[in-house]
Amino acid sequence: MKAIEGFTLIEAVLSIAVIGVGLVGMLYAFQGSVNSSLVADQTVIATNIARETMERIIAQRDCNESGCGYAATLTSINTSNTYDENPVSGFAGFVLDSTALEVNPDDDDNSDDFLDASAGSGYARVTVQVSWNNGNRSIQLATLITDYTP
Repeated sequence: MKAIEGFTLIEAVLSIAVIGVGLVGMLYAFQGSVNSSLVADQTVIATNIARETMERIIAQRDCNESGCGYAATLTSINTSNTYDENPVSGFAGFVLDSTALEVNPDDDDNSDDFLDASAGSGYARVTVQVSWNNGNRSIQLATLITDYTP
């Protein structure tokens, strides 16, 4: 007698189970990469919002019209909250917060740190923070502006 070639029912069920477990693993890996891609896209958006805001702040400090200059820029950031948005226009879920603190370029340990508050110093550390995902994620940009007349 000749043996019949093929798969038994047990072999077929086991191979389907192995393939199923492999597919479930691949789906979890795919979901993780999609989430990582989403976070990366949101970080790029937040960074661009922060950069654009920082450029607007520096432009206000540099312009030669009324309502411009160092003092007006500090007032618009800290008192008028001109740059703050909740939510950011056109980007629901993103919150923009800007702060300015006049600082002293003191010489602690021979290193200018611009961290200590000092009203009237002519130096201000400007910080722009963009947060999203209900504040669970955020980026922050900081720069130093000075009181000068070109």
